[in-house]
Amino acid sequence: NATGGTGTPASGSGAAITFTGPVNLTGDSAVNTASANGLGGNITFTGVVNGGSNLTLDSQNDRSIVFQSAIGQATPLNVVTVVNAADVTFGGAVNVTNLTQTTGTGTTTLSGAVNATGNVSLNTSSLSVGGAITADGEVTLAPQDGVLSIGNNVTTTNNQANFIGNVTLTNDVVVATGSGAINFTGTVDGTTAGVDDLTLNTTGNVSFTNAFGNTTAIGALTLPNANVVTVAAPIKAASLSVNATNGTVINAAVTNATLTATTGGIAFVNQSAVSLVGGSTKLVTLSATAGNVTVAGDVTSTDGTALTLGAVTGDIAVNGAEGVGNAASPLGA
Repeated sequence: NATGGTGTPASGSGAAITFTGPVNLTGDSAVNTASANGLGGNITFTGVVNGGSNLTLDSQNDRSIVFQSAIGQATPLNVVTVVNAADVTFGGAVNVTNLTQTTGTGTTTLSGAVNATGNVSLNTSSLSVGGAITADGEVTLAPQDGVLSIGNNVTTTNNQANFIGNVTLTNDVVVATGSGAINFTGTVDGTTAGVDDLTLNTTGNVSFTNAFGNTTAIGALTLPNANVVTVAAPIKAASLSVNATNGTVINAAVTNATLTATTGGIAFVNQSAVSLVGGSTKLVTLSATAGNVTVAGDVTSTDGTALTLGAVTGDIAVNGAEGVGNAASPLGA
């Protein structure tokens, strides 16, 4: 068994380090396999790692870090930090205060559930999330130049969930943040067209900066209780349902925004109003090839952005008190 102690970091000088069997941290510990020539060595933990201390790991950018078993199974760790690595594999459950990766050149894989009483922040080339992530603090998942593949739920306690980079859904995913905001800066695609559902459950704001269904349409996109929803790119999903207390802003300033439901309808429910932004040369299109288009509130624009309806096989209803456009906020032609 290996025991890490305060002030006694393990250093491999470019050689691999393997901890065989259970590990108990008796103090803050660091494992660094970096060498003078800039090459590192693999770091492997074959057993459970316990202890309420900090653990810092650095295998340079060309070697991997592997946890074959759980972290914090009996005693949660405090802060687990990956400074740099190629691939990083968390093979079991992770129980910590904070989980952080500063940078990386490979894929970081979360096979088990992650439970953090603080924040989860992972910045690396690509991310694969198979286990649920639950954090009292913020969650930030940031594939730097690859893709975040996610097949499980993300939950915070009234804190933000940030998806910085492109996302591929590999299963149905629920993001629940209480009153925390939910932000997507990259594209979001499904694995099988129209199958992988995404539910964004927050009373805070939600923003989409890039296209949903950019190459592969996602399943049902549902926002049951948001404050303000801002859409700045096209959406292609099996169906779209938005309940936004203070309305949905569809911003076509950068690109004409087309919202397409491939097998269901488009619904802005419970008095949700829709505001179009982009300018008189821009266009917002709502298309439901196998369902209805329903807006419970008004549809307005302060800058003359136009609204068109694409293929709609069902009913079209705008149920706001003033309907589509008004004297103060007319839509473009």
